[in-house]
Amino acid sequence: AVTAVVEVLASLEMGNQPEEHHEYHAALETAPLLDSSTVDEAVKKTPDATCARDGDVEPRPVHYSEAFRILMIVTLLQSASSSAYPAVLSLVLKKHLSYSESMSTFWSSAYMFFMNGMAVAGGVVCDNFLGNYRTQVLLSATWIGGGVASVLAAIPPLLGHSLYAARALFFTGMALISVGYGMVQPLQSTLVGDQYRSVGHAPSDAKGLEQYIAIF
Repeated sequence: AVTAVVEVLASLEMGNQPEEHHEYHAALETAPLLDSSTVDEAVKKTPDATCARDGDVEPRPVHYSEAFRILMIVTLLQSASSSAYPAVLSLVLKKHLSYSESMSTFWSSAYMFFMNGMAVAGGVVCDNFLGNYRTQVLLSATWIGGGVASVLAAIPPLLGHSLYAARALFFTGMALISVGYGMVQPLQSTLVGDQYRSVGHAPSDAKGLEQYIAIF
């Protein structure tokens, strides 16, 4: 949930950058198609940034924004929890939802398979329909909703101690998590790259961006 919230906030902040910021990056991304005067005009609007053309300005040291540091921390926590999640899920299905050993293993495996398979769908939706930030906000909200549903399913008094209601709510939560988290996975590194640009570096600074992504 913390990771999803951070991604929502970071996406919203990147989507609300000043107009000059968007003009600057738009010019950089199309630099090979522009003449030098157009690129120079865009660079002047952001004088503290690295120039788009090689050799004009010395590469500045890599700096790390607060959003990047937070993303690093939550990603480490996310990786740790993901490692234990299949085993915990199997125990919940077996002990709390009264599934057999074989059915618990089946549903745990099906969940992991479906979640990882959604990564491709996330990239397609992002690139062809909603764009990066809208996709991340929507999927992160879906992810949070799944987590809330799963927690509520683990509180028997809220459901009148009904096993079938608990199962239905739990699987609804698992479906939302697998869609939200699964589809947002391939977009996380893109969000990190945008944090690099947001601290004043040009996309053409390939070495710095590679270092930024490698650390992530």
